[in-house]
Amino acid sequence: MTVENKNYEQLYLDLSESYSTLRQQYVDKLTVDGVEPYCPMLPAIRHNDTVADHRSNQERDIFIFSIINWDFRFQRPQHIAKEMSNRSRVFYVEMELSAVGISIIRKSENLYVIRLPMANTGLIDLYHGIGSNKQISGWIDSFYRCIDEVNSTSQKTVIIQHPWWWQFVKHFPPEFQIMFDCMDDISGFSNTTDEILALERSLIESCDHLVVSSEALRESTKETKESILVRNGCALEHFLGFDSESESELKLRSAKDSGKRKNVGYVGALAEWFDIDLLAEIVQLDDSIQYHICGAVTHKPILALDEFENVHFYGEISYDLVPGFISQMDVMMIPFQLTPIIQACDPVKFYEHCVMGVPTVATQMPELFRAGDNVALASDAKEFFQYIKLMIEQGIDDNLKERLIKYAHDNSWARRAGHIWEKISSYPKVSIVVLNYGRPSWSLGAIHSLCERGGNYPNLEVIVVDNGSSEEQLDELEAGLKNLSHRMEIQLIKNNENFGFAKGNNVGIARCTGEYVVLLNNDTYVSPGAIFSLVGHLKRNPEVGAVGPLTNNIGNEAKLFVNYPDISAMCREAKRWLTGYRNHNTSLKVVAYFCVAFRAKDLEEFGYLNEAYGQGMFEDDDHCNVIRKQGYDVVLAEDAFVHHHLSATFSKLEDTHRKKLFESNKKIYESRWGKWVPHVYREKRPVSEL
Repeated sequence: MTVENKNYEQLYLDLSESYSTLRQQYVDKLTVDGVEPYCPMLPAIRHNDTVADHRSNQERDIFIFSIINWDFRFQRPQHIAKEMSNRSRVFYVEMELSAVGISIIRKSENLYVIRLPMANTGLIDLYHGIGSNKQISGWIDSFYRCIDEVNSTSQKTVIIQHPWWWQFVKHFPPEFQIMFDCMDDISGFSNTTDEILALERSLIESCDHLVVSSEALRESTKETKESILVRNGCALEHFLGFDSESESELKLRSAKDSGKRKNVGYVGALAEWFDIDLLAEIVQLDDSIQYHICGAVTHKPILALDEFENVHFYGEISYDLVPGFISQMDVMMIPFQLTPIIQACDPVKFYEHCVMGVPTVATQMPELFRAGDNVALASDAKEFFQYIKLMIEQGIDDNLKERLIKYAHDNSWARRAGHIWEKISSYPKVSIVVLNYGRPSWSLGAIHSLCERGGNYPNLEVIVVDNGSSEEQLDELEAGLKNLSHRMEIQLIKNNENFGFAKGNNVGIARCTGEYVVLLNNDTYVSPGAIFSLVGHLKRNPEVGAVGPLTNNIGNEAKLFVNYPDISAMCREAKRWLTGYRNHNTSLKVVAYFCVAFRAKDLEEFGYLNEAYGQGMFEDDDHCNVIRKQGYDVVLAEDAFVHHHLSATFSKLEDTHRKKLFESNKKIYESRWGKWVPHVYREKRPVSEL
């Protein structure tokens, strides 16, 4: 799109002339009983009877992009989803697609299982297939329709559990904060392709948070990304609530009656890492010991063990039967080969053995060494058998049982989920300065956008600086801020006179306590994810000194030529405009200070806004020159959008006053920096990754 370049003065005046008419149209449309709302374009929140009305007022929704279907063997993915649903709404997204449209199944008060429709996506092989751009775009469109359907919160956390998902999720805008839950060394799986390994490397590098389930995984990723270690755990309530009288639901088979019970058990995957040779040697050393094996066989050579009379296969058993099965065992075993996958594995089954008070014999898996005397680790088949025989002969004493149960309690899934929740809730503090003059409803609308639908960012302080409003207007402002103060930290500074744009903002900056500072005009509405985006660009790029968002109304390259009927539509559509631009920015000479973000420490280095410009105009041009002169870059975030109503303060000035202010400030600017170059629109936006 080519736009005729205009000089700053004429462009500004053209826009201002239409401002009053446009604003009145918005107010007329939304005024109820003669009362003007806080925001001139109030959002019309949609509700879904089956999902949205159960949300309550939660900060964030969590979307788990799972590695297994919900109804498969109950493992880490389902446990984390279940525990996180005690804190927030959780949507467990399965890889498999639905043939009949979006499928949303409610599992509990806050937990839903989702399948997206096949119609927009077509067939992509699960775990290793790579979709075309058309397929990826279709999948994203389906997902966006789904989150609109459930009336999702402004803050959304995505937990990815297999890198296959990254081909889709990497295009999401920053309203989706992304965590990679790295639970396996997938290079050891036979169906892992080079393309999936490349996706994993990209995901580790680009995700907002990295979680690993073992020390080996932390070691292997430390050069790329700092991680938090969240091992596997135990679902205490599932096992402690076991009724021993129900153990008959799974009858054990035995080839002979040996008198005293001698049962050794295993529950889990029967895959290529299951050590067939080790177990074949062990089971022949004493045929009175019975070996009971539960699990789906995915590595056919394992079935050769069925030739031994004291080995019994039960196939996959339901999670409900696992406690009863373990309770009938004298010893549980984990006979794994020490492949790369297993060396990076923290076995869930060990915690489940512990909570039932049943001892475990295992091969020397690195993650089990930390269990100390609570597990017997064998180096070969002979030692493995000796441990089994010793435990059977000694029986389970009360001291050992108590120790094992305590170990399980110390490693519960509730604790693990707590560590994840702490990570996704911990963000650096951001101070937002809002300058107010005479229109409290505008300022309250801008601040409302920061806390709507769970809030735009989890750690905000808002500093409202009033530039000499009337007492009546101040009373209205204070009453509105009081209503919003339970949602975030808010303070009001009263200047008692109009200090102008630069000095007014400087008063607010001096009171900021956050690691990052955002200057936000009061005639704005912040779309979901915008604060995450601005902060993210500053965190990732130390060479960037200031960053601003895209907007609908501005006189420079930040203008995005979009239309929407109201703010609710803007919030829904913004994620589509920003899709494919995650973490992308464009270097500019000047970003408009209607919304701009800095590191607080950098502002001390740059200096605050130049107060020589009085009431306003040219202070953003001036300050950006200061920043660039000190070797920093000024950038436009291609993945952030902030609605701009359009110069609420300057629209009240008469044309002659505006022109006089423009010319006088232009002279000040040119005395410092040379001839001023008018701002222009850009002919086209950079191409999206899609």
